Amino acid sequence: FFPEELQARVRSALRAKRASDALREQALFDPLTNLANRRAFDERLNASIADYTRNGHEFSLMLLDLDHFKAVNDAIDIPILIYNIPPRSVVDMTVETMKRLAALPNIGGVKDATADLSRVSKQRLAMGPDFYQMSGEDTTVLALLASGGHGCISVTANVAPRACAEFYDAWDSHNPEGALAIQDRLMPLHEALFVEASPGPVKYAASLLGLCEDTVRLPLAPIGDASKNGVSNAMRSAGILN
Repeated sequence: FFPEELQARVRSALRAKRASDALREQALFDPLTNLANRRAFDERLNASIADYTRNGHEFSLMLLDLDHFKAVNDAIDIPILIYNIPPRSVVDMTVETMKRLAALPNIGGVKDATADLSRVSKQRLAMGPDFYQMSGEDTTVLALLASGGHGCISVTANVAPRACAEFYDAWDSHNPEGALAIQDRLMPLHEALFVEASPGPVKYAASLLGLCEDTVRLPLAPIGDASKNGVSNAMRSAGILN
């Protein structure tokens, strides 16, 4: 499952990952934490990773991931959902790798945070319609459902559960116009809840509803005043805060 002859390539790929981690560490201490800065950082990080994904480096990392997933699969007897989130894990799990993982008996789906909506159809063709595809981003869930996906592991539902339930009820009732109207109403909130590193914004939103305190543990910090205003305004726009 992890061929011996590729170990040297894995070590090389891990050195590349440490180099990209150094770039990520610089961004973590950047005082500019707005969305535009995060996107700029992602662009710089992707450019850095591109220098290391030639000559099979990404493939070596994927082999390491396969070995890890197989070990987890063999150790438990409950369903496993893959979490594909390149901005945090550095490496994007390819459709080909996911297809190999789907052959393991306990792996039944993916939480996809790539924001690449073409992946839904590609993964559906590769793994079949019964392989559960869940969006990891509230902003993409309507398009994911329309492409044959199954739902969303939602951040917004923590503070707007009724609206999110109404969204799914509309979709399940073959009312895409109703689902679209709710998605449009919630979109500013979807985006505001990621204006800074999660879960800072959603913790603040939940505190406005009296559900918890606005606290996070290090290395995270409470969100800034401008972000707080953005979150509260988005909640009012969505109709969940007076």
